[in-house]
Amino acid sequence: AEVHNGYSTAQTVSFEAVIVDNDGTSVQTLTASSVIAAGAKFTFAKSATIPSPNLWYTRHPYMYKVYSITKVGSVVKDVSETPLGIRSFDFNKDTGFWLNGEHVKLHGWGQKPTGGWAGLGAGVPDWLRDFTYRLMDEAGGNFIRWGHCAGSPAEISMGDKYGFVTLMPGVCGEGDGEGAWDIRAAAFRDMIVYFRNNPSIFIWEGGNWAASAAHFDDLTASINTFDPNGLRRLGNRRAEVKANAENYTSIEVG
Repeated sequence: AEVHNGYSTAQTVSFEAVIVDNDGTSVQTLTASSVIAAGAKFTFAKSATIPSPNLWYTRHPYMYKVYSITKVGSVVKDVSETPLGIRSFDFNKDTGFWLNGEHVKLHGWGQKPTGGWAGLGAGVPDWLRDFTYRLMDEAGGNFIRWGHCAGSPAEISMGDKYGFVTLMPGVCGEGDGEGAWDIRAAAFRDMIVYFRNNPSIFIWEGGNWAASAAHFDDLTASINTFDPNGLRRLGNRRAEVKANAENYTSIEVG
């Protein structure tokens, strides 16, 4: 948790992270405190082990939450809620996808974040997004690739809820034109920072095309900087692009 002291004097700030299970019961509480100089920033970093955790599976997507609480004295200044799903996974070129040590066959949809329901465009209420996920879940789906731009926060939360392995793009990647590259790379970085705690995301997608090696390296640098422990790969829809890269996953969705 990064804390900025906006006061004109130093402040003693206490930090508390409370991990709760799906029933709302606390399973771990972490605490720390620090004196932060006026105008300065400080990052609280704590770690813990949850014994015998419930794991996140596609057919049983168990979710925890983390509440990050900051106080000055006894006054609560901020409370932030973060999703937490515990799982391990592996994309194996010979044997396929493995989740928590079990082989899983992925099948699902290439979905657009907008335009799924006639007449609504981008104005889709959250209950209708939930309904869409239920339809896909009842049809036996467990995978979703958002088309050309990231899914909405509500849609990614429902991917957590319904157990959909998600391939998550930044913005439209139909080309690597220099004029738009800075915007595309910045959006990709911000998307990772915003969604890196959602357990349903398993691949960050670089786009349909990433023909430039330098641009490819820009995207992998964002992953390594802002999601260093996520073990997620960089996906691209075209296998001919730097296919021997260490942090690369090629996936064709049709």
